[in-house]
Amino acid sequence: MKKITLLCAMAILCLCGKAQQNTSQALYINDRLPDITLDHLLNYPSHSAKLSVLQTGNPKMVVFGFWLTSCAPCIRRFPLLDSLQNRFQKDLQIILVTPEKTAVIENFLKKWETRNQKPFTIPIVTADTLIQQYFREQSKSSYAWLARDNVYMAHSSSTFLSADIIENTIRLMNEQVRQRGYLKSENQNNVIK
Repeated sequence: MKKITLLCAMAILCLCGKAQQNTSQALYINDRLPDITLDHLLNYPSHSAKLSVLQTGNPKMVVFGFWLTSCAPCIRRFPLLDSLQNRFQKDLQIILVTPEKTAVIENFLKKWETRNQKPFTIPIVTADTLIQQYFREQSKSSYAWLARDNVYMAHSSSTFLSADIIENTIRLMNEQVRQRGYLKSENQNNVIK
């Protein structure tokens, strides 16, 4: 009887240990995200790219938007995200992130483009398991903000997705990046000090 009880207890502990999410990579505010490879990309010339390459050679503030096709508020924000991306294209890169499979998202985008009569151009990482681990993403319809030097600045709801807030954040972020001295100057090959 003791052996059976012991085996049951060990089995339960094994199952509980397996159920725990791997948060060893999880970032905290002011941690730097490594130059990870984003796989299963849509709306981008290749199906995978390093984060630095996706920023088109010019480091920008990155906003990861977490969403699902079943999240109506997420989908209603697509036009806003598109307008913000266009307005701040020199300083901002919005990247949508979903755990859903690529085929599901491609099918969804075809319907969305037909319904809205315009192409959807924001890059999307599909079938994601990596990015969500870095940001401990538990809910959808939230946004992780990275500075130009990939420092994790904030995690927010859509309340903070406005042109004024993004403009002020870019201004403050640029000053903080200069103070950290991490990026190379645009005019020189020296690190900004």
